[in-house]
Amino acid sequence: MIYRLAFRVSDGIYYDGKKTERVLEAGGSCTLEKVCRELLDSMDFDFDHLYSFSVNGKIYEGNPYEKSCRCAKTKLEALNLKKGDKFLLEYDYGDSWIFKVTVQDVAEGTGKNITLVSSTGNQEQYPDLDEESYDWDDEDLDMEDREGGDPDDDFEEVVWDYRAPDELYEAAFAYKKTKLWKKLTGEDNFILQYSDGTMGYISIMGNAGDHLAVAVYPGEDGLRSLREVALRPAALMFIPTYERVTRQNCLQLIFDNKEYVREEDIESAKAYADAHGIRFSGKNAYPHFLKLFPDHMPWHPVSEQEHQYLLETIRTAIYVSDLLKNKKPEDLGFIEIYPGLRELPYFIYKDRGPEYAGKAELPEEKPFDWPVPSSINEVSAAKIRKWKARECLQCCVIQTPAPVLHIKEDSEDRQPINIVDDERKQNANAEFNEEEIPYYPFALFAASKKSGMIYQPAMCEKYYSEPEQIANEFLEIMVREQIRPKTLEAKDERTYALLKPVAEAIRAELILDPCIPVFDQLIEEMPLIMEGRSFESIEDLLDDEDLEELEDSRTMGGCSSPEDEYSQLLEMVEMFLEMPKSSVRMMPADIRETFEDLSQAGVLPRELERKLKNKLKQ
Repeated sequence: MIYRLAFRVSDGIYYDGKKTERVLEAGGSCTLEKVCRELLDSMDFDFDHLYSFSVNGKIYEGNPYEKSCRCAKTKLEALNLKKGDKFLLEYDYGDSWIFKVTVQDVAEGTGKNITLVSSTGNQEQYPDLDEESYDWDDEDLDMEDREGGDPDDDFEEVVWDYRAPDELYEAAFAYKKTKLWKKLTGEDNFILQYSDGTMGYISIMGNAGDHLAVAVYPGEDGLRSLREVALRPAALMFIPTYERVTRQNCLQLIFDNKEYVREEDIESAKAYADAHGIRFSGKNAYPHFLKLFPDHMPWHPVSEQEHQYLLETIRTAIYVSDLLKNKKPEDLGFIEIYPGLRELPYFIYKDRGPEYAGKAELPEEKPFDWPVPSSINEVSAAKIRKWKARECLQCCVIQTPAPVLHIKEDSEDRQPINIVDDERKQNANAEFNEEEIPYYPFALFAASKKSGMIYQPAMCEKYYSEPEQIANEFLEIMVREQIRPKTLEAKDERTYALLKPVAEAIRAELILDPCIPVFDQLIEEMPLIMEGRSFESIEDLLDDEDLEELEDSRTMGGCSSPEDEYSQLLEMVEMFLEMPKSSVRMMPADIRETFEDLSQAGVLPRELERKLKNKLKQ
């Protein structure tokens, strides 16, 4: 068979939001590795990173330097692809380029050749990297003499008064001299039992040349986070890159160039260096310490316990480096983490320091479950049940990519605000403290399948711990808009789990439908939306191709007779008549014009026509 595949860029660290697509024709004997290689070649990308295809719930992993990897052995014809099928390709897990792949056609034929059919747009693989060679051993460049660039504006808004303990800096500078990242990779993890008995799961980063750090994932929550980062389970493949970053739960020692470090951390590091005769030189010279925990902006470690975990982690990393002077990593049991891995090198931190204790078994991996609301506002649900069920709402839970903060207790404006909005921040008299770290809220978006109108999203801060908040806010929106949906369509498993008790409470049918194009585009456009781009309907977010797909989905399984079509038209008009004034005013002009044409066409029953004309005058 000959497969015509359309690859569209949908996400990535350096994705600029512009439409970029390549259409390839490939024979069924082509391997997934060859398809990926040809795609990247057509985009002028280097083919030197790990990648994976996600097809029908199965993950096919690839490594350009390993001919025995699954992608090198899997042919297209083995996937049983059909016209209209969709799947994902992720390339370079660090920069996380995500391609949405659509099977445009399947024709008779054989062969191993691949042809570029069409090319739209382009992306730069490394738009912000220096053209100079990157060498961890370059100790001649004095960072004090370099001009520091402006830090990211979102980051710079947050000001803290923080100074890491001197013993942390002492350990950090000693660790950098070991160059342990040259002996271990980010996949070579180990277990450390801290002095308080807590288990930590350690990752040494820097071998790939893009992030020089030591990360510790403490406790069961930390291990879950590490598994999500390292193994990238299929259940999370649909999550955009920015959300995967915010899901991490770890502490990190990071060495960065001056332009990527906050001014407060630079001053803190300088104070220690000046007192101990240390000169900053070479790439990634400035140490700083970060705390990453789910759905919040990276912060600084705030407790003595967090500082202690970092200190014991760094000292153990130095100890590991000493052991590796006379041993190979595999002698200590280091092995790249993979699904099903049960044992890792095990160290215990005692009063006199770390000790190697052989290997230890990892706790069994728990099933991944999405949050389900435990209680639903029955008062709101009862109100909704009284109305006639007409609407079909398409729904999707999305995390916003811009952090927000709370306003202090005596402020009149108690709503979260975007931290980059400096004027509102000042007017609202916002202030930071350790209990109120900026967070990334979740939103439940709902769109009418018929009218295309997108309703005001339900927002919440603690989706994972308090899903009831976002579910009950969704009920309130339905009450306010006087909507009782006959059907709720969930874009993904996460949204389905959230809506299940809601659907039961209002007696609506709940359907899982991954092919809702409006939310694919909404996720892609979310960074622009957070910067102020407005939208009122599905049509505002889709390009021509997606609009055609949307129309097909709306008409699929449509009326089989003129009588059925007329009944559907009357139902649509009646639904419009029940809409509140606020929703009518927000309706896109072209949809409103359609109803105005209907009121003049003489095709409606006289009483219904009169009501429609009166409604349009409001």
